[in-house]
Parts: sequence; C-alpha cells; structure tokens
Amino acid sequence: MDEVKGYELEPCPLCGSMAAMWMNPAAVWSPAFTVKCQDYHCGCSVQGRTENEAADKWNRRVEAQL
Repeated sequence: MDEVKGYELEPCPLCGSMAAMWMNPAAVWSPAFTVKCQDYHCGCSVQGRTENEAADKWNRRVEAQL
C-alpha cells in the first residue's frame, strides 16, 4: 500500500495518535483508500472509494468519551 499525502486528518478518536491515509493500488471491488491510526496497538481505521471520501469519514467520526 502507498501512503497518500496532502490531506489534513484529525487525530485518532480513540487514542489521540496521528493518522495517515493509504492507497491500495490493487483494490478493484473494495474501497481503495484507508485512513488508519498510526498507533499499532489501536487499529482504528475507515475506508473510502476516493481520497476525499476516506478523509471525510475519518474527520467526521465521533470522539470516544473516555
């Protein structure tokens, strides 16, 4: 998977870590873009068919109430 740069992503809603967007160039029938928390132990992620859809889903999510 290739990292996609140029999108402003909010911190992870679960742990507050930074996020990054990745593109799966082999995706044909599944969403091609994933925004994922960079904390290996968290694993929070969302997917979208386009870069904008994935970024919008990530930035709209509900913050966890800890």
